Amino acid sequence: MKARHVLVIVLYSLFFTFIYHYHVTDMDRFQHVKQILELGQDEALAYLGSGWSTPRIVEGTRVISPIGKDAIIRFYLRQKDAFTISIQTKEGRIDNGAMSARLNGHPLCVAYEKKREHGQKVYYKIPAASVRLGENELNLTFRELPFESISFDRIKLRNYVGYTKKLLKGAIIFDDSPLRKASPLTSWRGFISLIVLFSCIYLLLALGSQFASKHLQVDYSAAYRNGLLSFVPGVFLFSVVFLASSLTPYHVAFDVWSFLLLSLCLALFSWSLLLLRAPLSETLQPVNPFMLKCKAWIRGRDKRFLFSSKTYIIGFMVLIISCAFLLVFKAQNAAEEVANVAYFFLVIGVGIEVYRTIRYRGREDDKGTG
Repeated sequence: MKARHVLVIVLYSLFFTFIYHYHVTDMDRFQHVKQILELGQDEALAYLGSGWSTPRIVEGTRVISPIGKDAIIRFYLRQKDAFTISIQTKEGRIDNGAMSARLNGHPLCVAYEKKREHGQKVYYKIPAASVRLGENELNLTFRELPFESISFDRIKLRNYVGYTKKLLKGAIIFDDSPLRKASPLTSWRGFISLIVLFSCIYLLLALGSQFASKHLQVDYSAAYRNGLLSFVPGVFLFSVVFLASSLTPYHVAFDVWSFLLLSLCLALFSWSLLLLRAPLSETLQPVNPFMLKCKAWIRGRDKRFLFSSKTYIIGFMVLIISCAFLLVFKAQNAAEEVANVAYFFLVIGVGIEVYRTIRYRGREDDKGTG
């Protein structure tokens, strides 16, 4: 094994150790809370304080309206965590600044607004420091009249943005959630994790290269180089996860088995594809012309890359695939925003194609006339 190979393994180990201590946590400790309060129903009367009207029916749904400038809702929590609360109106929309919210006396900031056909959804971010164990009081203050025309039908409270417990066990939580792990990389645990990951990567490469050279008739050094390249997809995926957690008020957390699946197992799968590249190319002969065209396009790209419709169409496809991953975590709002950007890319790509078609058709007409 060459010195540069050892250096690459050390860099991989440092990166995965950092990801482990920044994102991996005990998901069994995570108690996902999702409370839905149908404000017009009889069960909600125990949670309503002063400032609300009696329930009435609007389009088949029981709703309530504020009868004063202040309306109070009480709910009970068994854990101190960061939450998001969505307040939904059945009829009427709240303009910017027309309604403010305070939890236990602490002002809340609007995180997101979504307009519906006749109503609206307003999302507020609740910091963990504002939450009390037991009874919590939400005070809604209305600054503009007539507030009686606004009918509320549902309030939803939860301590996560997305959550999954199927093949991958993880959650998109808030950056001030107590579940977020903050173990320093310089601790003795970080040093032990570094040694363990270095040993795992080293053994995986050594044993895998030996197996490939013996049973697949592949040169040992070539198999080793392919093994080093196979960790690139995992590094790219975790880099995206880390950047998303660093640049947004959210944090992606997953358990240790999901971490191993996305780091070592994904690398093993990629390595298998690289080693079986030659046998697969012989089996998939009809695909070869298409692959050659793709390689020719990649090699032949020029400085007008940003003005190529292919760039935006490929971007559209990548973003749509990202929406599927977001929906796995049940992050519908984030998936909707990414889908909007994806369709924007698609419109640009189609527009460039239409422009070029009209432009070159005009040139062909001029040549035919001449």
